[in-house]
Amino acid sequence: MDSQFALNDGIKINYLISRKVSENIPLVYVPGMLGSAEEFPFESFETRQNISISLRGRGKSDAPDRGYSFRG
Repeated sequence: MDSQFALNDGIKINYLISRKVSENIPLVYVPGMLGSAEEFPFESFETRQNISISLRGRGKSDAPDRGYSFRG
């Protein structure tokens, strides 16, 4: 499993991605309100590539003063 970062308006968002690549559609996990990427049970879904994301202010993602809304 690899820990990587994506930039969103200058804020680093952490995500974990399994190394396994398969013909199955990848599974993307976005944890609930207080969760982080590390909580995803990667071993339970070994037949596909998995991506787990830590939202702003959770896990290893940056915690800016604002910008936590899901509005578009």
